[in-house]
Amino acid sequence: MKTKKRISSYPPEWLHLVDTLIPSYVKETYSPKPAWRLKPFSEVDTSFFSQSILALSALFTEDRPHKVPAYFQHARYRSAYMLYFLPLSAAKFLNLFRLHEAALASLLPLKHITILDLGSGPATASLTLLIFLARLDHKPELTIHLVDTNAHIMRDGEALLNRFAEHLGIKLTVHRHASTFWEAPLPEKIDFTILGNLLNEADAPRAKQAPFWQDLYKRSQHAGILFVEPAARSSSQKLGSLRDSFLETHIKSDNPATIWGPCLHAGKCPLATGRDWCHFSFPSHIDGKLFKKFSQKLGSERTWVKYSYLWLASPHTPALKINNPDIRLVVSDRLTDDQSVLICEPKTARKIIHATARRGTVISLKGVIE
Repeated sequence: MKTKKRISSYPPEWLHLVDTLIPSYVKETYSPKPAWRLKPFSEVDTSFFSQSILALSALFTEDRPHKVPAYFQHARYRSAYMLYFLPLSAAKFLNLFRLHEAALASLLPLKHITILDLGSGPATASLTLLIFLARLDHKPELTIHLVDTNAHIMRDGEALLNRFAEHLGIKLTVHRHASTFWEAPLPEKIDFTILGNLLNEADAPRAKQAPFWQDLYKRSQHAGILFVEPAARSSSQKLGSLRDSFLETHIKSDNPATIWGPCLHAGKCPLATGRDWCHFSFPSHIDGKLFKKFSQKLGSERTWVKYSYLWLASPHTPALKINNPDIRLVVSDRLTDDQSVLICEPKTARKIIHATARRGTVISLKGVIE
């Protein structure tokens, strides 16, 4: 089955989620006065909830790269996250789903899809996936397993998923598991696993991580395992190290078809340590009337989507790769005025001169200047 049309940057389903569904749920659940809860979201509400968004934004800014406190324990921060940071994170997933539609193609013929959302928070990744699935010629039944250490935010995520699925005409079953990710009960077979901002905030013992990753990889079907992390050096390099561990310990393959992206090779990551790190940024005006208002309150409108990511292919569904030894992935912006950039190669990142290359583009080495 094919999608009816290629997903646009921000389709109508997105606008319903961020401008209608989330604000109405937040106001109904988190307004301090019962009389406010069933009224439309107003400018008064924008001002009221903006205070919590400003406070949470300051918390993120001040406490990174240090350990961020358990902000989901507080109702004001949960409401702030859903109104502003959920759309911000969802834009990253939407961009990646568009970029790697081929990875999701294996889900299209399925009548029933099992999703594992690890470190789910308010189900940001799963809500974004519903946008993709809603545009199929047929709508599969979904079972989504949410895993997070905070039961309150998962309850919010389940409520948003159920309301969004009902609006989209998708049959959905949600299971919540209050657990660390490495202790989470895993479904027997998983059609797609998504991990969002998990390595950045989790502190799992290495001895417990290894058997978990091995078990997860064995159970992975179809669309594989997607990690999405902030574009910061610490989290990006943690992801690079985890990638190498997967390839050396669990996958045991030097075949590029074990990775959907961003890597074009399956050799050792050249940016898992050192001064540079692998991350990507794309110009994107994040759509939504409320998101724009909250951005103005913060004093900066988001015009770029930034992240680090790793999309591992299922052992049963290899990634589609172009068999061309001359192509390389650009992993830096311009380094100097001579138009030099870094390209990704096993074990090391090499510097070349290229007139049009930018971070995230795939180029041919033919005709480039070393």
